[in-house]
Amino acid sequence: MKTIWTIAALDSAGISGISADTKVFNAFDCITCNIATAVTAQSVDQSVSLQKINAQILKDQLNVLLKKHKPDAIKMGVLVDVEQVNVIAGFLAQHQLNVPIVYDPVLSASSGLSFNQLSLQDLKPLLKFFTIITPNYDEFEWLCHKNIEQLFQTGVKAVYVKGGHHDVSQDYIVDQLCIKSEPDLYFHNIKQAKKVRATGCSFSSLLAVFLLEYPINDAITMANASLQKSIKDTHVSIDGFYILKQFSKSEDLNDFPDVSHHVLNKQQIPFELCEPLGLYPVVDSVKWIKTLAGWGVKTLQIRIKDQAGEQLEQSIKQCVEICHKHNIQFFVNDYWELAIKYQAYGVHLGQEDIQIADIEAIRKAGVKIGISTHGEMEFCIAKSIKPSYIAIGAIFPTNTKEVQVVGLDNLNKWVTILKVHYPLCAIGGIGFNNIETVLKSNVGSVALVSAICSADNPELATQKLLSYFNL
Repeated sequence: MKTIWTIAALDSAGISGISADTKVFNAFDCITCNIATAVTAQSVDQSVSLQKINAQILKDQLNVLLKKHKPDAIKMGVLVDVEQVNVIAGFLAQHQLNVPIVYDPVLSASSGLSFNQLSLQDLKPLLKFFTIITPNYDEFEWLCHKNIEQLFQTGVKAVYVKGGHHDVSQDYIVDQLCIKSEPDLYFHNIKQAKKVRATGCSFSSLLAVFLLEYPINDAITMANASLQKSIKDTHVSIDGFYILKQFSKSEDLNDFPDVSHHVLNKQQIPFELCEPLGLYPVVDSVKWIKTLAGWGVKTLQIRIKDQAGEQLEQSIKQCVEICHKHNIQFFVNDYWELAIKYQAYGVHLGQEDIQIADIEAIRKAGVKIGISTHGEMEFCIAKSIKPSYIAIGAIFPTNTKEVQVVGLDNLNKWVTILKVHYPLCAIGGIGFNNIETVLKSNVGSVALVSAICSADNPELATQKLLSYFNL
């Protein structure tokens, strides 16, 4: 069982701060340790006063817990003044805990009480210790005047700006993830009609929980989905203010954000979905396309890495002609402009390719699109494009190239979330020794290379593989 510390204020209404954090951590079967920085007099809609916890008591709380309750993660909220900042910074510098630390730099309560006026300079001793900070738009503007470089210069690794206080869309709340030396990403969550308290505290607490298990991008995605599920499921209200009560992982794709490289998600019209993909060989030559077409394969992809210019174009043109003749769902890997030019059935793009491809041109040309994914955030990027199918992998290590292995457990989880919305395909290291296990996930399709191309009898291997999809 994991232990999470919350360093925050006590809310007399039991809605925000330590109370909100504790509800989240308990829901995920974590041991919760509470380190109070202040006691507040609050109700659901009114804040009256705040009493700071003095530096010695704050220090004692930290030190006594470390002896028997060492944290696996820390969530930090209200800090009242520079003295508290220095106490916590000194503690973290001394003990080098090397755990995820999420800081939610709360300036004031939703009901109006000001907690602090800490500046970026005041917070500087602490910022280098944080895995990520999660200001809302107003707090982001207060800290660095919307200049993210000022934060990075202090040692901050990642910033997630919650956009609920900054309207850029009528339909979505748009949050921005900034990681140094990486492109910014935008998380689009559907606006909820309910007026809900403590969403900021709860999101940051969820993020601390998911950082125990996930890399930062996927942890943010999971935290968003879990919060949306909790908001959707809550029916407890006091004078019109809804109170979050239950938290869990979501298995509903509608709870997950659209993730995009654009502030506003530009892809509004979905791509037409594919027919069931079934057996999906990925090969590197016109010869293999022609051969497999003759053996009855109905979905194929060409992945050419050793050709360019006219030679490459002619190869793709020939493949399209062969596959049109045999009524095959034929996908071109990467080369979306040639897929459009010769009217291939579809194009397959990796995550890097999405950033440079003209997705709208592909859609307008009537060419279908498949997208590779390796985690929750990446399938939310795919979701924002509304593709024709989603590929999941690599399921196992592969001999064809270095890959990110996601494994069977993730395949099973993601199929549960995605299958009702998109045709899916598993890829990576799949062969006769494991295909039945993969298909038990109900993924519906497998993409493979070596099981056919390296077989002693490729035609026999192909027919045997086809039999798994013709039951």
